[in-house]
Amino acid sequence: MNSICTVASRCNVKLYIISSYRKPGSTVFGAIVQLATLSNHNVGHAIDMSVVYGKDGTICNSACLGGTNLSGDIKCFIDGVKQNGLRWGGNFSTKDLVHIDDILNLNDLARYKSLYTTIQQQC
Repeated sequence: MNSICTVASRCNVKLYIISSYRKPGSTVFGAIVQLATLSNHNVGHAIDMSVVYGKDGTICNSACLGGTNLSGDIKCFIDGVKQNGLRWGGNFSTKDLVHIDDILNLNDLARYKSLYTTIQQQC
């Protein structure tokens, strides 16, 4: 989150966090894509968000994020997130435009599974 917030500040946007940690098996209302079995949300390593930009505080949700004419500030944010080694759901084969994660489930599956077990015992 520190990296995401730093990029948001630099790009003059604010974020409206829709969801972050999700207890596996919980119901996700308004889900845009099929929930992944090894979702980074399950270990608190992913967020879903809308981007707030401009002087009037316009909210850019999944419909906006999928558009072809993104504001410079939003483009700055998405590019900055990716440059910081994070993954944006707009690059998924099945687009999840509001999603950002740190790719833990793919880069370190053993750590993901360990965190999953620990977190599930505590929650």
